[in-house]
Amino acid sequence: MLRTLPPIIKIYEALGAIADQRIELTQGLFVEAKVYSSSREKYYTVTYDQGNNAIMLNDNGSYWKGYLGYPGIAVLLLTGMLPLQKGYSEILKDIPRKEINTKNNNDFEKTQQQIDTMIIEKWWDREAFHKYIQNIIDEITKKPLSYLGKKTLPPKGN
Repeated sequence: MLRTLPPIIKIYEALGAIADQRIELTQGLFVEAKVYSSSREKYYTVTYDQGNNAIMLNDNGSYWKGYLGYPGIAVLLLTGMLPLQKGYSEILKDIPRKEINTKNNNDFEKTQQQIDTMIIEKWWDREAFHKYIQNIIDEITKKPLSYLGKKTLPPKGN
């Protein structure tokens, strides 16, 4: 079972990946996806078994920290396992999250605060957005995922 809840910023990142159309999704026996990084220089692989609520993904957070990483969250949003409201993903379109996070020395809270400021500047209701994010966290908590197979190392690159 995935051990911990993802940092909130990972939900922002998943929504941004959806808005930026960085996901190639195929459905067969399992849902399989390539989720491209914001630089598009690498991709993460996700395999999701809907029937057994099991997932395998090879992003850093999932591999090293044991939480559901943004590629998995994005796939679960697109498959309906988690509630997707497209308007909220559009808020995060074209936001250079990786660049902001790097400038903040990988401090997820500072990055989230900076992105929240951008949301306010775009005239979005930050409180409603945060309620939606909390709803996603609540759904992740209600439906714990197990690992599908053996962990695979994350890709190298930017």
